[in-house]
Amino acid sequence: MSLFGVLFVIGLLPLGYFLLVAWSSGESFAMLAIYLAVGLTVVFFGALFLAIGALFLLPKRKAPSSAEKPGEKGLPPVKPSGDPERTFKNTVHTISRVIGLGTLALLALVGIGALVIGAWPISVIVAVLAVFALPLVVIVPRVLRDAAVVVPQTEVWIVFLLGKFRRVLRPGPRILIPWLEQVVAHESMRWRQEDIVANKTTTKDKISVDVPGVLLWKPDDKHPELPFLMVENIDETLRRTGEASLKQIASVSTTEELVEAAPTTIERLNSIMMEQVQAFGVQFALRISDTIFSPELQVAISTEKRAHYEASAKKIRADADTYVMQQLKAAVKAQFPHASEEWLGAAALQLKALDTIQSSTQGTGAVSLFSLGELLTRKMPAYQPSEGEAAPQPGGQST
Repeated sequence: MSLFGVLFVIGLLPLGYFLLVAWSSGESFAMLAIYLAVGLTVVFFGALFLAIGALFLLPKRKAPSSAEKPGEKGLPPVKPSGDPERTFKNTVHTISRVIGLGTLALLALVGIGALVIGAWPISVIVAVLAVFALPLVVIVPRVLRDAAVVVPQTEVWIVFLLGKFRRVLRPGPRILIPWLEQVVAHESMRWRQEDIVANKTTTKDKISVDVPGVLLWKPDDKHPELPFLMVENIDETLRRTGEASLKQIASVSTTEELVEAAPTTIERLNSIMMEQVQAFGVQFALRISDTIFSPELQVAISTEKRAHYEASAKKIRADADTYVMQQLKAAVKAQFPHASEEWLGAAALQLKALDTIQSSTQGTGAVSLFSLGELLTRKMPAYQPSEGEAAPQPGGQST
């Protein structure tokens, strides 16, 4: 026998006792028929309500076999037990069912008590109320369960009421008005990144460059509904606006300012962006990540830099040679203090040539022997010695 049948039979026992007492007290058959009809109605719906309540409060679910997993062979996927939204919905559902079943149980007790004391009009009213309360016990908990939601910490939900913006649901457990309020969007409150680039932009110094940038943005905390209400596709709109802002700032900046990404340049860039998106209700940060030149310009810049470095290296070598010549000239002058400047310069040049020859043969195993006197007299201006001083004479052969 089903649970409903057991409860119905149990309910018939007090009803039969009441009818027996009423018949023995001399009640007419018409009144007994009314008592019977009302009593059967109350017992029927009381047993039905209690059976439904037992099924809801004590659900029996068949666990899948070890060979079957949730989500396979038509089995519905099982949410994790720690899901806060599922827990909140089940709590609301259970509370509403307990309240409904308690109300029906109270109606049943009032109805049976009215029959016992003979107040049959009250019993009729209670029976009618029970008939109308039965659908509410089944429907209301399910409706409340669907209306109970939990908004995640990283989101806000946009709610419309009859097609018009109503409110914003912040993180935490919330209740919607059934059938009237509708969640139309889930807005993430985390920062999002968009890679943008301003292609083939001519700078202030007439150079064509590509300027890539990074755009970070999120809905404003005070009015997170504005991006959804104001713009159809906020991601695409911000991306195109960021590219236009990069083009505008690149056109009024030099390549050096773009490459260095100076704070003043970044500040002007964000000011340009703010003028265009301030009504969208977003927080953003726009940065220049690089400056890309055309291949031809890169070759030209590389050639110019290389030439600049080579010129600098030659200048450094020339300065070093000048310094060496000055030191050699000073050494010769220390030996021949009365020599002319022309003769000292020629002697220093000869010594520099000697140093160059020695450097070129170093590490080759070759040996060179020089006569200092011959070096100082060969192709040299005539030396005018002072009184008592002899001119340098050749002292040997050179190899």
